[in-house]
Amino acid sequence: MKLSKHEQRHLLGTPEEAAAKPARSKNDPESITNKLRRHGFSHSGVQAYRRRHPDSELTDDEIIQQMIERRERRQKIDAAVRDGIPRQTIYYRQCYQGMTLDEACNTPLMTKSDAGRISAALRNGKEVA
Repeated sequence: MKLSKHEQRHLLGTPEEAAAKPARSKNDPESITNKLRRHGFSHSGVQAYRRRHPDSELTDDEIIQQMIERRERRQKIDAAVRDGIPRQTIYYRQCYQGMTLDEACNTPLMTKSDAGRISAALRNGKEVA
């Protein structure tokens, strides 16, 4: 999505506002590029987010925090998949059973004997332990 000169000026501010801002060097630890690199993301991560979500009012720091949380979530799910829990099971546990991500990833799969025991208890009117 290409911006017009007016839109660019609106996003960047007036020339007076731009001149009032101190220039940042490449080694500035507070620059967005350096913050992204420090967390292991591409230097264009915030720009890509802004292209996909043009109406978003999040600050750059909030976008980076959101990217970190999503990566941590993906890592937890990938670890659970490596441990043998299918992604579909994790999704089902969260959406339909109301589990948190940690609960969904750390609860072991039900064995056939567990399922049979629960089914028999329900048929006989007993409490499921």
